[in-house]
Amino acid sequence: MKRVCVFLLMMVVGVVRAETWALRVVGNLQFGKAWTPILAREGEEYPFAEIAPFLQDADLTLGFLNEPIASGGEAVPGVNEPWRSQPIVGRALRFAGFDAVSLASPHMLDFGGVALEETLVNLDALGIQTFGAGTNDALARMYSFHAVGETTVACLGYLHGISYSHATQTLPGTNPA
Repeated sequence: MKRVCVFLLMMVVGVVRAETWALRVVGNLQFGKAWTPILAREGEEYPFAEIAPFLQDADLTLGFLNEPIASGGEAVPGVNEPWRSQPIVGRALRFAGFDAVSLASPHMLDFGGVALEETLVNLDALGIQTFGAGTNDALARMYSFHAVGETTVACLGYLHGISYSHATQTLPGTNPA
């Protein structure tokens, strides 16, 4: 089965006029358990120390998070290599200047809905908006809104081809394409 992740940005212009602003988009943010001791030893700034000024300087910085950021949940049976990062990774993303991340990832439910829900809480507490997944299908379809100058940017995320991780009316998951 071919798996495709789609990261979609939609710009809604409220006022038609020329303006310039900087957008930074980072793909496939995936740390895993190996990073926990590194971040504990080196500090949460470590992974982005050299590029943080570039990311922070943007008017809007977005990323594609390819795993939950949580300490809870159990590895889902049948997942060959389940991915999950500890909450310190969220602080690294905040330090780097991420405004929002897509959660429409094939690994977002590797540790079940509990880890996805914890990810939403952890990132919200850090001021990082999310899109592409939620605690039910309606919330998984929600976008994040960002005011950039005179422009409002809405970010949407979709996951195609991995139906077992799609949200339903009563279960958390990703936004199906």
